[in-house]
Amino acid sequence: MIMSQMVEDVAGTWFTSVLKEAIANISEKIVSGKKVTNTEIIMLMIYIINRRQEAIEKRIDDLKAYVDKSIDEINKKFKDVK
Repeated sequence: MIMSQMVEDVAGTWFTSVLKEAIANISEKIVSGKKVTNTEIIMLMIYIINRRQEAIEKRIDDLKAYVDKSIDEINKKFKDVK
């Protein structure tokens, strides 16, 4: 199970780096006034979706950390009252 998580992490990192490189190339193409293909447009959309997903995951992690900290503080207060 740990190995599969490692493979997912490596694949995710690889996917992100390949996608960033492709987006850089597509951006150069757009800046130079060249037409982009449907596939390149889809890659841009995937990149945007991927970034939004990463932002949402970060917000969830931050919220979880905040809630965990709050629960720990409440538990400490209850222990102090006992």
